[in-house]
Amino acid sequence: MTEHNTTTPLRPQMREWGLSGVLCPVRAHGGKMIRAFKEEDTETVIRIWLAASVRSHSFIDKAYWEEKAEAMRTLYLPLSEIVVDEDRATGEVVAFMAFVEDYLAALFVAPEHQKMGVGSRLLALAKKMRGTLDLSVYAENERAVAFYQKNGFRITGERIEEMTGHRLVEFFRPACRLESKD
Repeated sequence: MTEHNTTTPLRPQMREWGLSGVLCPVRAHGGKMIRAFKEEDTETVIRIWLAASVRSHSFIDKAYWEEKAEAMRTLYLPLSEIVVDEDRATGEVVAFMAFVEDYLAALFVAPEHQKMGVGSRLLALAKKMRGTLDLSVYAENERAVAFYQKNGFRITGERIEEMTGHRLVEFFRPACRLESKD
């Protein structure tokens, strides 16, 4: 198994986001806790990614996602800054988001926890963690397109994703600027 660096802070501004340390809770909400990723979360995060990918991307063969699981484990997760949403009562990770610099590479919620505000809470934290955010989603994933538009992202373009041949919608969310009262 690939070793994940669990000693490097996500970013120096962790306290501003409510993080007290890499392996410490970010913030509690209801019965859940948003915290930094730990190496022992790897298999759960991959299971969430796979289940949510298959459900949200039914227009792509399930085998495609299953074939990508090893790349998630050995390539994508180690290259990312990851935050998870954990159920405090059970200790179960129910969602995660992953950044590569200011690119929101992943925001996935376990199917049984979708439509409960988990994704919205993670996205709210993502907006605090990064000044600007870029991301892309498949155009056929209409729920995701609507979710990001509702949350202040604007479409900046489209492109065909080479591996699947499906169209991706590219989004951008600029940093919030305070209005001057001159």
